[in-house]
Amino acid sequence: MERLLAPLTDDQTQLLTLIAKVLDDKRVWPIWQYVDEYMARRGIDAAQVISTLPSISGMGPQPPRYTLVSYGGALPPGDDQRIHLTVAGLAHIDFLSDIVTMFLRSLTVLANGRARTSFDPDKVTEIVVPESDLINALRDSQRWLSLLPDLVRGEPGVWLTQYMPGNETFVEDDPRRYPSWRPGKFLDWFVSCASIEDYLGRLVAVMRPPAPSAPMTAPSPLNLASALDYLDVVWRLKFGQSLVVLPGAEKTTRLAFDAATAEEFDNRMSALGDTLKGFKTTGLPGTNGGHPVTRAIDVLTRNCPGIDTERLDHAHTILKAAVDLRNGLQHHGDTRQDIVSALATYGLRFPVLNHTVAWKVIAAAVVEALGAVREALHATLHST
Repeated sequence: MERLLAPLTDDQTQLLTLIAKVLDDKRVWPIWQYVDEYMARRGIDAAQVISTLPSISGMGPQPPRYTLVSYGGALPPGDDQRIHLTVAGLAHIDFLSDIVTMFLRSLTVLANGRARTSFDPDKVTEIVVPESDLINALRDSQRWLSLLPDLVRGEPGVWLTQYMPGNETFVEDDPRRYPSWRPGKFLDWFVSCASIEDYLGRLVAVMRPPAPSAPMTAPSPLNLASALDYLDVVWRLKFGQSLVVLPGAEKTTRLAFDAATAEEFDNRMSALGDTLKGFKTTGLPGTNGGHPVTRAIDVLTRNCPGIDTERLDHAHTILKAAVDLRNGLQHHGDTRQDIVSALATYGLRFPVLNHTVAWKVIAAAVVEALGAVREALHATLHST
């Protein structure tokens, strides 16, 4: 990602600025003949400059190459071929920064529209996001919205997303009559991009998935079960009843294994969520509504004078994030922002690229949170 945003040479800057100024003045991308001749009259070989632009390549026998310009074919292009700046190229042009902002916001609108789609188990569902959704969401940058189809075609991570211009020959209640988008599934990787750096970092990850990380220093596989058991012992000393009601041997056993795939990660989070959902505070003073984790923290706050509430609040944030992440992964609908927020609690970014590392990080944080609750409660036992 840093390579794509690295400072450019004078010739590279001149090439990109030329293309950008034509777009800003004419609202169209220039053709290759214009760019080539303009640069040649200044003693610069445009094709040679393009070949030296920073780039990244994908994987495979014929890997895609992503650089700062897009021209849809071999180099040099044909005279009438239009030369586009990619989003990475636009990031080098300060006076077109609003196009980058428009593009990033559009990805989120399209991804959220995809997430709202209900699928039928018996037939293929066409995923459609009306262009009106984008118009309503981008009221302050609509002047560049017509560029979006070209930008999408130049971005490897979202190539499967298609723009449909609409066809008035269809009847009025047919969505094909109106301009719309068919968002591809890879948009999930780019929802809620906070910056161009964030976007390009995710793009690099899509084109070149990271090699498996070395094992992190983390608790042993039994630590989650041990942390739950130790907390339950202290809870029983304080309240005379168990807090932890395990969901069953099969789900509890899942907590002892790593997560090498997305499916295994979902399974681990499901087991963890069900375990936390099993916290039992029935009959204890101060038990109110909310998730069982929240009720357990409320019981401690109301029944343990002098308990370290700041430590409890932090532990509650960590544990509740695990619950939110589990719910976001398990349920369909507009839960993507919940997933993003929950992952951020653990210092993780959406989407998860290395499920093994993500599970280790979350498990370690939950173990620490459970330990913090136990220690805070233990410190109050002298008052019983």
